[in-house]
Amino acid sequence: MRRRTWIALTVVMAASFAGSAGMAVAAGAKTAGSTGKATKLVCKEELIAAAPEGTNVVDQPPAQGSQYGPVNCRPFGPAGFGAGTIATKFNVPDSGDTVGKYTQYFNAGTVKGTFDLTPTESNFSATTFTAQDWQGTVKVLKGTGVYQGIKGKKVGTIACTSVDSVHLHCVEKVTLKTL
Repeated sequence: MRRRTWIALTVVMAASFAGSAGMAVAAGAKTAGSTGKATKLVCKEELIAAAPEGTNVVDQPPAQGSQYGPVNCRPFGPAGFGAGTIATKFNVPDSGDTVGKYTQYFNAGTVKGTFDLTPTESNFSATTFTAQDWQGTVKVLKGTGVYQGIKGKKVGTIACTSVDSVHLHCVEKVTLKTL
């Protein structure tokens, strides 16, 4: 009986240690042998504007609101990112830019930041008058969970396209540094 208990305890401790070590590597934490190098991250996002509370209609283009959708960030391996969900809150001030805050939710924590998108030449036609493209900047401000301590090494870039100003496809490129 003692032998089974000892084996079970050893397995649980080994699994716990492996999980903790994996989280530290995923977060880029400085551990023995860590170089503290910057990580270049590329995220693809598919955002859909949510209808304001009390209605089921989204203005095209929306002047403010929330967007939600899937996000997939690479590299997946040691950086520990991969697939997750993104949520944004935005508004369009008189400048015409779309500015806001975002949170990316991953299995091991969140990444939070801000963005500023400037509209570019539109590809309007008689049937797609709400199509729009944007170019802009993105800042990573902080992380939670295993991403605690990360932030943008410099301002990143983001480019978005939309056929209807409600469904956006965006590509974000940032360089992260860890503490």
